[in-house]
Amino acid sequence: MPHVVRADLKAAQTALGAGDFVAALKEVQPVWQTHPLDAALITARSTLELGRPDLAEKAARDALTMKPDSYAALLLLGSALQRQDKVIAAEYYFRRALDVSEDARAKELSRNVLRSLQRQKNWLVDGTFGIVPTSNVGKVSDEKKVKTVLGEFDITSQSERGLGIYGGLYLTRQTPLANGARFDFGVNFYDKAFRQHEFNMKTRGATASFNFPLSERSNASFSASKSRFSFGGEPYSDTTKLGASYGFSTAAGRILRFEMTHEKQDIIDDADQLSYENSGSVNFGVWRSKQTYVSLELRGNRRTSEHPAFDSWGKGASVLARYNPRDTSWVIEGALSRNQKIWDRPSGITPDVRQDNEWLLSMSTYNSNFSFLGVTPTFRYTYQNRKSTIPIYSVLSHDVFVGVTNAF
Repeated sequence: MPHVVRADLKAAQTALGAGDFVAALKEVQPVWQTHPLDAALITARSTLELGRPDLAEKAARDALTMKPDSYAALLLLGSALQRQDKVIAAEYYFRRALDVSEDARAKELSRNVLRSLQRQKNWLVDGTFGIVPTSNVGKVSDEKKVKTVLGEFDITSQSERGLGIYGGLYLTRQTPLANGARFDFGVNFYDKAFRQHEFNMKTRGATASFNFPLSERSNASFSASKSRFSFGGEPYSDTTKLGASYGFSTAAGRILRFEMTHEKQDIIDDADQLSYENSGSVNFGVWRSKQTYVSLELRGNRRTSEHPAFDSWGKGASVLARYNPRDTSWVIEGALSRNQKIWDRPSGITPDVRQDNEWLLSMSTYNSNFSFLGVTPTFRYTYQNRKSTIPIYSVLSHDVFVGVTNAF
């Protein structure tokens, strides 16, 4: 008798592999008594392909009852729920499939179905949470003296270490339009809290964007955003921004992107610092391989204010890189930036024209194998070194983020 059952199981598997799902359902019936897990998986796959996701859902749940960490059952259940437009539940099981997948091919399949699901969902939720140790919580200067038109004065504030908590949440509503275009509307909430409450930071904002393809390799977008930034528990500034971008991908997979923005920033307690900034940037890929992508970004901006003492020019350049070591799930990302900002004239308080020269270095790493329900531990380090002709604006800081972010 056992050899007959094995023959039935083999026949059901053969029919499934050949795409004859009706025959697979027929052949699998005797197998339920002796190989219920195999029978449930074959039934789930066959009924799903025959357009009965409700029956596929039941069979996949039966399989999970027998083996809760079954990758195949989790993937089939997620697919059955997705076919029934139960996208939130489907995402949960796809993320569980990503967690239990044991090889690179299975993980990539899980990420692909998650990305497909993201395009189907009306609302996307993206979040990050972690602790943020810093060597300079207030981003203040360690210089000792500053020269003013009234003479030289001591700088009494000095940098101090801090340990904070950072949380960010971004909610986006996606609306597909004709010819591959898409309208997005999103709201974001970012908070950073320290023991020294006077350095707490909070951002609340909303963004609307219109994205559309121009050809198989090019796309464009227009965006508008509004945000409020609070510092030390008090509102500090309101910012309104308009943006436009154009991107093009070469046959070799290198990306060229142009961006332009116009920004209005209102410092709430200082009308003289109401300012307008026009900026532009270009980012282009300079190296691409299976493990590495390197790009170069050039940018410039002009800021004008209600008071001419705050008018300035800025420019900068960055080298950005992403590296995935061969045969691993580790990802290492880094950026090295050089920025310069020059003001038009002295402020009236100091005799010198302010000029800031800044180096920024950031590095982050994560391993997508270490994930739970689609989020993964992430480590990020940032180094900032700004030298200013007005010493009170010089900053040296080391910042770390240890937390969790999306894994795909």
